[in-house]
Amino acid sequence: MKALLRKTYTLTVFKIVLHLLAPLSKRPKLARPVRLFMRILARTVHWSSGSPTAGSPESLAQVWQRLMPSSREFPIPGDAYFASNSRNEDLPGFRDELSPGQIHLHCPLRGSGNRHACHQLMEFDRELMRRSGGELHVLDSQSDSGRPYCTVGIAVSGPKERSS
Repeated sequence: MKALLRKTYTLTVFKIVLHLLAPLSKRPKLARPVRLFMRILARTVHWSSGSPTAGSPESLAQVWQRLMPSSREFPIPGDAYFASNSRNEDLPGFRDELSPGQIHLHCPLRGSGNRHACHQLMEFDRELMRRSGGELHVLDSQSDSGRPYCTVGIAVSGPKERSS
């Protein structure tokens, strides 16, 4: 089953899912179902990829990139593609505990100005990182930045508080 899922999880399939869900993500009444679907999809991808975890921002960024359908579309520091398509001003507010990443995939929400819809679709990436021991924050979105890519920050999750 895992092998079949990994074989099916291609960049083309990923893009089709985004294009199908983008119009739904724009509707506030459908926000929860879209987020839920993206979480389920991320959990399935994470599980079928061996449930990787990591303990540093840099290793989490590598896990995130490995879990995406194309490393070229999701570059991280150290990649030639990342270095050739980044400027220091593109990385606002990065601290030692965050690792930057980018999403160069043409998002169907590009230029829409709808950060709320973007937030729904990015639940996939956030859930992948939660499952891997981290957090993903969208710092700059194609939906409203005017840029042809998104900038994300990846951090190790803080300790979970226990409720008494």
